[in-house]
Amino acid sequence: MRSLFLVSLPRSLSSLLYQKIRPALGLKEPAWTSDGEVLNLHRFAHLPEGLDVEGLRFTEPSRAPDRFHRLTAFLDQAIVREGFFYKDVVQPFVVASWLPASGLAALRIERPLADIAMAMLDRGWLYPRAADDTTGDPERDLLAGLARAHEALAAVPGPAVFFDDLIYDEEPLAAALRCLYGDVPAPRYLDDGFRAVRDEVLARRETERWRRLAEMVGEA
Repeated sequence: MRSLFLVSLPRSLSSLLYQKIRPALGLKEPAWTSDGEVLNLHRFAHLPEGLDVEGLRFTEPSRAPDRFHRLTAFLDQAIVREGFFYKDVVQPFVVASWLPASGLAALRIERPLADIAMAMLDRGWLYPRAADDTTGDPERDLLAGLARAHEALAAVPGPAVFFDDLIYDEEPLAAALRCLYGDVPAPRYLDDGFRAVRDEVLARRETERWRRLAEMVGEA
């Protein structure tokens, strides 16, 4: 079976879906990662906790060409083309450039940018901002970085599954996997615990803060 690469922006159900898809398809997780995260230093099993790597994420080729080249070269050398499952949420420009010619199957999750921005702001995760192109408004700078990354990931070949579909129905994910692999088992993840968290997350869309972020996305 061709190896599978799951891509998304942060906070888009990627870890949960990775954990459900991998055993359903019988794919292996690289032993040196957690949840298949091959470009997120915090998820490398052999690195110490607390390593400051915020500035090493969302690498854009026009802003850090040497690092960008090293990251794509790393993928060339580290990725096994058959039997494994990989994931990335912190280097969208790198994986969007590398995946089309990789020979891997690719699956993309899309979530509304206002959702992602709100979750990242709550955690103090501002790294999508371009350090050399900031307005001084953390929300607008974050959304600008997320919008650039979203546009880059849209070029990744393969099916896309949408957050607002996934949280209510398992069939869109099953259909995407059938598109890639034919008749394969459908992962199951919708249970009472998931639905309770889903309802809490969706309640944020009723807040003024979320509506303001959504308006800013529309203005970008």
